[in-house]
Amino acid sequence: MYIGEIFPKRHNPLPIWAYYRDRGYVTARVETSCEDWTRTYAAKYYKSHSYSVGARSLDYELSAPFCMPEFYPASGNSFGNFKGPFSITARCLYGRHVHEYGFDYIDQLREELRSRLDMNSTDRPYMLMLNLMEGHEGTGEVLRTLDSRLSAFLADMRDSGELEDTALFLLSDHGLHMGLNFAFLNSGQIEHKNPFFAMVLPQWLRTELGHMAEQGLLANEQRLTTPLETHYTLKTLADWPVYDPGDFEKSLFAPVKAGRTCADANIGANFCMCK
Repeated sequence: MYIGEIFPKRHNPLPIWAYYRDRGYVTARVETSCEDWTRTYAAKYYKSHSYSVGARSLDYELSAPFCMPEFYPASGNSFGNFKGPFSITARCLYGRHVHEYGFDYIDQLREELRSRLDMNSTDRPYMLMLNLMEGHEGTGEVLRTLDSRLSAFLADMRDSGELEDTALFLLSDHGLHMGLNFAFLNSGQIEHKNPFFAMVLPQWLRTELGHMAEQGLLANEQRLTTPLETHYTLKTLADWPVYDPGDFEKSLFAPVKAGRTCADANIGANFCMCK
């Protein structure tokens, strides 16, 4: 989803956050798991780390607070069942849920960046990313601790009018892959290979996209899609309204082939849900 290739072969492939920043967007990413995700998973494709991460591609990045030993063990197993980002108990840091700090940071950025837009209509738009780990454990119970804060965030987006000019993506890189359901039941395997995805688009954008794109979005709800389509959807939005027609045709705005197979989509057998 971030680079646009399953196994990158291009030299210095441009990650999507850098693609946005090159087009004038303020970019930010929050990691709530004590992991420099951009370096861990993307920097290996670059001779210079500054190409994919750092000042060139991310204006704001927050991860250090989530490495504090109260949440992330300084020794032993940092990914155990009772402490750390994979814990089956509530993840807390100094009396607050870990995710609250992530939401607070994003909310502060939203407030500051939107105040600049209100004062100067030529100021830069923004692409903000928040990575949450509450679904990354075997019981499925920790996810409930996220409900109240996520609901408040979505309500504020709606009530502030921000959804009138902002595209919102809620998605997961995979379904639950821990616990008894995943280990022993076919339904657990299906859930693992069918990650959550939701997208909210402003009404004016849906109108500009037109009937064809609307039909594409509706058709793709019941068709086999992959993070590659998400990548090209993000690229199309970054370049809007003067987008690359080739990117549009590979995005979620264009209907993928009916009856698409895992082989068609380059999905490996181990991750194929449609057999």
